[in-house]
Amino acid sequence: MAQIRLREDDSEIMYYNDPEVPFYVADSWLSSFPNREMLCHWHEDIEYIHALEGSMAYYVNEQEIILEAGQAVLVNSRQLHHSHACGEDDCRYLCVVFRPDILNNSLAIRYKYIDPVVNASHTPYLLLPGDAPICQCLDRAAQLHGEKAPGFELRVLGRLNQM
Repeated sequence: MAQIRLREDDSEIMYYNDPEVPFYVADSWLSSFPNREMLCHWHEDIEYIHALEGSMAYYVNEQEIILEAGQAVLVNSRQLHHSHACGEDDCRYLCVVFRPDILNNSLAIRYKYIDPVVNASHTPYLLLPGDAPICQCLDRAAQLHGEKAPGFELRVLGRLNQM
């Protein structure tokens, strides 16, 4: 049974696929969690959830978003979020979580492009159709991560930077 581990401040303790690379990918079912729901939590990472089958109720800062199969949500850093299955249906979803600071190691680029997005309190999340270019980048990054071909980490990072 899957579980989210939380600190006292409700921030999630992240367990990346590789502890050396702050990037996490999982193709999961909500039924892998107790009561088919993920605990309310937040983290410094950006989180992408793409509903693949079924639907889920997803909450960002207490705002409900119903994700149907084919839709995705991109949750900004430091936003309180959780989800649960809709009714009796299960939901299969792709989850991609990554630290914003892996997008670039140049402070000038980070200050100019990354920090304004990550620190934008008026943009807690983006609701996206599954065929949106940003979804295509993240879905492909997850696929590359799963294939684990030599140098896949660089290819994943390249996809993240195409967002």
